[in-house]
Amino acid sequence: MADTQELPEDYVSDRHGVFVSGTPDVQPGVARLARENRTIRNGDHVTLVRMEDILTATKRRDVRSMEPAIIEMASAMMGAGRPLIPLMIDGEAHTKYRRLLDPLFAPRQVARLEPRVRALSHELVDAFA
Repeated sequence: MADTQELPEDYVSDRHGVFVSGTPDVQPGVARLARENRTIRNGDHVTLVRMEDILTATKRRDVRSMEPAIIEMASAMMGAGRPLIPLMIDGEAHTKYRRLLDPLFAPRQVARLEPRVRALSHELVDAFA
């Protein structure tokens, strides 16, 4: 089993970063990559495959999750015009926003939203059903 592999030739990265190989079911290929590799290199980009590596990398301040050009493109695609907080920022700024936002998304807080979310879901589904 290799620690690092170049991206296989039969895999291409579409503009959304999804691996495709001419078939709509990419899970077998992704599972194979995860079994065989810790990282996948595509030029200057590195994709971490295993959860333990992802968790380790996310705790390091010197690791950046996205290049500025990718952040700008993704922000524009989402209609934001700036990085989405906290998803598209790293380091101290990410930590600052997570400290502010985490209490709002704690399980107990989210559970309080369930009745309204459930009702809204029913309304939306009923509108086109």
